[in-house]
Amino acid sequence: MKSKSNQDQRYVIIIGSGFHKQAYGETLSNNLTSWDCLLESIGYNSKNKTTGNYILDFELLITMKTQMQSDKKANEIENKLLRKIAHNITKEQKIAVSKKKEGYPLEIFNPRKVSDVISLNFDLVPEILLNNSKSLRVKYCHQNFTSKSEKETKRRIDNTRHRTINLINGETITFWHPHGDIAHANSLQLGIRKYGISIAQVELLRKRYKQNEAHTKTRKADYVESWFDKIMNQPVIIVGASMSHNEWDLWFALVNKMRNYAKKQHKHHSKPVYKMNFDSANIPNGVFTELAPISSLHQEQWQALIKMLT
Repeated sequence: MKSKSNQDQRYVIIIGSGFHKQAYGETLSNNLTSWDCLLESIGYNSKNKTTGNYILDFELLITMKTQMQSDKKANEIENKLLRKIAHNITKEQKIAVSKKKEGYPLEIFNPRKVSDVISLNFDLVPEILLNNSKSLRVKYCHQNFTSKSEKETKRRIDNTRHRTINLINGETITFWHPHGDIAHANSLQLGIRKYGISIAQVELLRKRYKQNEAHTKTRKADYVESWFDKIMNQPVIIVGASMSHNEWDLWFALVNKMRNYAKKQHKHHSKPVYKMNFDSANIPNGVFTELAPISSLHQEQWQALIKMLT
């Protein structure tokens, strides 16, 4: 582990569906704020309670639909369901953008304090509002590898889907969607197979990060830091994401951050991971730093967040 003196000291924000609840209150459709409602909108039988593991629930829905439609393969059913999810969320996104109110917390996306946002949501509401509905180019990080013919080529890393917004005074902020987004339905990550593939890609990001860390003086000029690099090197704030055990890829990154700085002589290089204290009952002590005193109310924690970032 080598310390880099030119590391970005700004925050990386991880946002989940709870961010929408805070921003809009109860005025939004539950498709943007509840996995149960989203699954029901694509045909999950509401008479059967969801398991609480939305990844498994989605797989059960694929199996059920495949049994009902004998002429369709499971992957065809999955792609059809993902397109329906993208369609449903796109409709809700339009409503959310039109309902943008004065109190919407765009101020937390302050490029002087925040360099990157990792969104676990499929929608693009914050990006659209920040960029005044202008379209943004989707980019990916790549990994160089040498083929059998010894020709060096680049391989796209699918879970590094991101867009960079140019703000005033030449400042920028980058939004990452490791679970995909509705602009490309097939990018959406919901089933167990896609989560498994994503873990393999996070391991690739870890190796890529470690190679760069070991060769900072000789790294290539076209090296682009991924969301994994950002989590490893910068302070993180988790907003509106419960960080359940379903978030395998994020936990993989956070655990690797803990390992990377575990030795006493490296501990002072580690940047904290802040989290609002609600929905953290099943998370061991010492993983996150309190955003505000544990006894504080949700609104007080939110005010502490705004004060930190503005």
